[in-house]
Amino acid sequence: MTNKSATLLKKILEHEALINARLDRPVIIFPSEESLSNVKQLILSPKEVKMFIEHLISINRVFLIENTIQSLYMRDGVNMLTAILSIDDLLQSIKGTEILNTDLIESWKKSGSREVNIDFEDSGQAIEDLQ
Repeated sequence: MTNKSATLLKKILEHEALINARLDRPVIIFPSEESLSNVKQLILSPKEVKMFIEHLISINRVFLIENTIQSLYMRDGVNMLTAILSIDDLLQSIKGTEILNTDLIESWKKSGSREVNIDFEDSGQAIEDLQ
């Protein structure tokens, strides 16, 4: 494990709600409203996922995910952990960065979206398994 990976793991372990969220797998962000289910989704690579989470931790806004993350459904046989954020909170959190495609998120907002889902794969691991 590299020093950078170890540092990220240490930060994540401080945020128990993220323990089972697989940051080494793609994450999908999309509008929560069913009326917008046909819009383009934002798919983050594992590298982008890690940058996004590190950024939220660095600005003390990871609570936006921690407070709402829950297991709601399965996709292709994999349990998913979904965080539901207000679109304004998400945009405020990434303002001035190039971490996420803000143009796409702004287009969702203009189309009437008020919330976004952020879907992580569930690792199903206990804290002890990660240390």
